[in-house]
Amino acid sequence: MSITKWFEKLHGAVRLATLLLSRQLHPKPLPFGYSFLLCVLLLCSIKSFGQINANCNDSSSPKVLLVGDSWAQYMGDDGRYDELFNDYGFPDHYLVTETLGSSPGPGYTGSAYAVSGSEAREWANTASYPYIANMVVALQSNPSINTVVLSIGGNDILAAKSGGGWYKDMELDVPGSEQALFDVIKANTLTIVNAALAVRPDIEVLISSYEYPNFNTGFLCFVYACPKRDDLSRDPANDLITDAELNGMMLTVEAQRQNMVGEEDRLFYDNSIGLMHHVYGDGVTAPGVLPKPEGTAPYTPGGNPARPSLRGNFRNIADPIHLDADGYEYKIQNQLDNYLFDRFRESPDATFFSEGGNLDGWVDVITNNVNTGGIRMGDDGASGSAPSNDWRGILSFDTGNLPSNAMITGARIYLTRSSQGGGANPYSLSDRNPRLDIKSGTFGSASVEPGDGNATASADDVGCFHGDVAENLDVTRIDIDPAYLTHINTGGRTQFRLMFDVADQSANYVNYYDGSEVGQRSDGTIVSDDELDNTIIYQEKTVEIEDEDGMATEMTVDIPAKAPRGLQEALGTTAPFLDLTFELNLPVELIQFTAMADQKYSLLQWATSIEEDFAGFHVERSGDGSTWQEIGFVAGHGQTQRRQDYQFVDPFPLNGENYYRLNMLDQDDSQAYSEIRQLNYQQIVETGRVYPNPFTNELKIQIGENYTNEVHIQLYDLLGRSLQKWHFDQLNSGVHELNVDAALPTGTYWLEVISADKHTSTQLIKR
Repeated sequence: MSITKWFEKLHGAVRLATLLLSRQLHPKPLPFGYSFLLCVLLLCSIKSFGQINANCNDSSSPKVLLVGDSWAQYMGDDGRYDELFNDYGFPDHYLVTETLGSSPGPGYTGSAYAVSGSEAREWANTASYPYIANMVVALQSNPSINTVVLSIGGNDILAAKSGGGWYKDMELDVPGSEQALFDVIKANTLTIVNAALAVRPDIEVLISSYEYPNFNTGFLCFVYACPKRDDLSRDPANDLITDAELNGMMLTVEAQRQNMVGEEDRLFYDNSIGLMHHVYGDGVTAPGVLPKPEGTAPYTPGGNPARPSLRGNFRNIADPIHLDADGYEYKIQNQLDNYLFDRFRESPDATFFSEGGNLDGWVDVITNNVNTGGIRMGDDGASGSAPSNDWRGILSFDTGNLPSNAMITGARIYLTRSSQGGGANPYSLSDRNPRLDIKSGTFGSASVEPGDGNATASADDVGCFHGDVAENLDVTRIDIDPAYLTHINTGGRTQFRLMFDVADQSANYVNYYDGSEVGQRSDGTIVSDDELDNTIIYQEKTVEIEDEDGMATEMTVDIPAKAPRGLQEALGTTAPFLDLTFELNLPVELIQFTAMADQKYSLLQWATSIEEDFAGFHVERSGDGSTWQEIGFVAGHGQTQRRQDYQFVDPFPLNGENYYRLNMLDQDDSQAYSEIRQLNYQQIVETGRVYPNPFTNELKIQIGENYTNEVHIQLYDLLGRSLQKWHFDQLNSGVHELNVDAALPTGTYWLEVISADKHTSTQLIKR
């Protein structure tokens, strides 16, 4: 036996011994000295990555905080988040977490917040456990973090019958007990969520799901799986919970967690249950065949709920719950595909995919060759004393459908690597830097042609490159310097040229997919959906095998798995794309906007200093600040260089909060919004019902109680002008008719009913 294999066996024995002594499903971390020695003997390596130091003024910053139970602890300890951030083009973003390998119980005073064995009920018990306080401190100490990934609640369920958790048919013992348990877990989880959301208004929380377990751990079943299966059964002697019922338990739990998402605007859900079946198969069906869990509501589960996850997917041969590092890597990729990548993109206002065909490709500036199959950057080495090829990529985006008055505020390009090309990856070399040039319009004609490689650009070296694209399907992100955003063409095409600033006598080049529907390699061949979907890789896994004598032993085997597809999984294409953020530069300058409460009316006043081809203002109102309704329109002056003052009266504000904004409209239909103003009315008392609505020339008012004082009824237009009045000394309960002036034009109106102590207002439509 080799020394490496001997230490692998020793490492497993130490972990198993710790497992037996701990109430957790996995051991506490090994002492540092042993772990370091073991790492050296096993030739541990750390993947090197980072942003490319070319034209970059930004620096790395933490964006994600990982908190919760052992799933959070393992995902943090495995270190795969930062690697995957790099693979998706965001090496300048990184994860923050502090883990603890075993729950210390009440009285713990440390600073960890990803704690193995921790329960939601412990987190909510802030008098005995510091986990929420530790999370809040971590968020406050890292102001750039805007996302919390939360894994919690699983241990509350797995506490089972003996520990106040879930068990099969618990309703037969105490009716309503299952939902009561779920309600408590939900309340405790929301306590954690709300504590995170309260730190900053930009923070969002992603609730991380679990996976189908596998309690069939063979000769090590006595360690945890068999006692726990018994404890999850109401009657283990006669009705032991089955694998399918264990999966059903997980699906029920996840459904409860999904229901929480709609209760908080900044709460999201990562659905990955059944993902291992999709990636590895279920032992009957091959990898890549069973469905992937759906990442958006209604969050359809993946895989085969009738079968457990494969034993080879778990942390060790005794563990029925926790995935190994490869399994968690697929889970993190799922989080990136369904949530984190879009979070990192920062909500672009427009996305353009490169045009492909003969509009994308590469030019060799030495041989004057052109190729429109894929994008290539770099050189292929010496021919005598000079490089024989110097390849420069050309990208074309049709940005002509941007609004003509769009003022670009941010731009990013994303490219997916199709193959390394030749020699060393040029991004890994210190003697060269990648470069991006921009052309407002096209370098020559629209098609890629020999002269594009050296043609004059609108600006040179305008991009900051991120990501080392060490493997196929890795992503390069290029942030365009804000100083050059004016060169993005809102009236037609914008082209980009990609190159390295040095071409020498060694072969160093990299290839990217171009803008065809799925993607082309640099040799012009198309990569198909089937190829991307069904590529199988093999991973070494330690599994339990029964020998001829019926004895169980560990063996290392190669297990097939669906190859990860990176960003292509999320977007459905490998084509390069350009994300843009922009503001609309309206030819109007708003210099004042106020809202005042005048008794029961809202008076809005504003002023402009310049108007050019300006149409006017849609006045909008909201009761919650998010759902808006137009309540009127005020025409602009079209062309003016002088101050213009405007006002609008809302005669019937809402009970409670009233939010107002102006939707400013140009004559070419471009629009922009003003800031929001807020008023509050608490004294309005509504009574009565007005119908029909819409109406023609007659209205009816149904009064529920007598009006013993004078009653005044008025009909207003949307500008607050009184159009018709009715007066009554008193009104008894019942239905009363109002004849409306037949000359009243079709439109929207307000009817107000006022007495000494009552006030009702109704918006009406005249047909």
